[in-house]
Amino acid sequence: DQAVAPKMKTICRFPLPTQLVLVVIFTIMSGYLQLSEEYQVRTIQDIGDIPTGLPHPMLPNTELLPLVFADSIPVAIVAFVIGQGLGSLFGAKYGYTVPPNQEMIAQGASNILGSFFSCLPMSGSLSRSLVQEASGCKTQLTSLISAMLLLSVLLYLGPYFQPLPV
Repeated sequence: DQAVAPKMKTICRFPLPTQLVLVVIFTIMSGYLQLSEEYQVRTIQDIGDIPTGLPHPMLPNTELLPLVFADSIPVAIVAFVIGQGLGSLFGAKYGYTVPPNQEMIAQGASNILGSFFSCLPMSGSLSRSLVQEASGCKTQLTSLISAMLLLSVLLYLGPYFQPLPV
């Protein structure tokens, strides 16, 4: 991937999602060559079907709260530090500030809302943020498009990845 990227910059202005392209290619090859049936290659389908759709909202199991509370504190601290660090990094580069209290409220509200859908704790993503910034993306429209693509995978495209080798 590192050897291909400099060559592709001369052809294409934005970074190509080479990992995604490889996943699609190997999924198609695995399904076409029937690697699971012919060569006993373990695939995602061997683990189980990929469900589609969103989970039904439900109240979090409050009986688990005492069991996970102490373990959730370091996770919350690391998520906050990553988010605040990214905000400070880009803020210094582009001349704005990210108030820590506003960041903590936003992450807390997102995690509380996500708990009703069995979501993992949210945090910033250094790699995704740097790729988006290097691509010239400067607005929230980038995140909206990214979220819509992820939602389409959750709602419709998941089963197409079942032939992917583990």
